[in-house]
Amino acid sequence: MSGADAAALADLAGEHLDLVRAPFTLPRSRLMAFRSADGADGTLRVHTSEYERSLEECIVLDALRVRGSDGEVLPVTRVRPHEIVLGDGAAGVTFAGTGALAVGVATGVEASVEWDTGEGLQSLRVGGRHAASVVFDVDADRTVEFARSAEYASLRSATEATWLDWFGRCPTVRDDLQAMTAFCWWVLGANIVELPQLGEARAVVPSKIGYVGLWQWDAYFIAVGLRHGDPALAREQLDLALRFPTADGQLPDVVHELGVLASSDDLPASDRETLRRAGSAVADPAAP
Repeated sequence: MSGADAAALADLAGEHLDLVRAPFTLPRSRLMAFRSADGADGTLRVHTSEYERSLEECIVLDALRVRGSDGEVLPVTRVRPHEIVLGDGAAGVTFAGTGALAVGVATGVEASVEWDTGEGLQSLRVGGRHAASVVFDVDADRTVEFARSAEYASLRSATEATWLDWFGRCPTVRDDLQAMTAFCWWVLGANIVELPQLGEARAVVPSKIGYVGLWQWDAYFIAVGLRHGDPALAREQLDLALRFPTADGQLPDVVHELGVLASSDDLPASDRETLRRAGSAVADPAAP
């Protein structure tokens, strides 16, 4: 597939990225950007994607926005897989690798970037005599470090290259089905996460929102879809699903970044407590 064809598929998928149900994210990244619940102008909220944790528990940047020189917030005017476009291109948001986001302005634009990490609103000038972007690096414990950067264009190009490589593998189907196929292919790519405790392992999770693990049955159907464009990644899903059999040959329900879910003993404490309140014996399978 040519680069132009891959770019066209990426644009088709981008039409579905509303930042509400479909966030801005990147293959292998645990970061997701959504429209802020209390502002449709151009205010964003950034979350991490974690096993058995809600979005509200995983906010790393709140009230992220860019104000132009007139003080007005630049609105979201387009979302592409590799960039959230603000103010018709006056500014944008892209990735700086899998663990960081960059917010930058176009040449000749001066603006201020605002955000809140839970300690009050902060802001930084960008453009003009300042570097044209700021990079937010998010650590595994959700702490955020930020620094000015002059590399927004190259970061955006690298992010675009990641997505073009992915869309270059998208299956070609009938014209009337191609747009939805492109979006489905985006879903598969967007939901790739790394499992660091398993080395270079990549799991395609059912969703980065709430289902952040390789689920047994889901993995088989996901592998069927992946085989049409990335058979190596499809095989990796089957390998992960079959890698941890129990002594009696049973397979765990979930493989995730903290281990496996093979029985109710492996459930998070909050889930087990919910089962106990419901009077379920599943909460304590070893109890007489």
